Amino acid sequence: QFKALARALRYASEHDPRAAGILPSTKGAL
Repeated sequence: QFKALARALRYASEHDPRAAGILPSTKGAL
């Protein structure tokens, strides 16, 4: 389940540059 979430986040970051800025903070929270 976690891998699926990570894959979805990575996919979103590739298609939405703004989402890429959210990933680092999300990783830190996890």
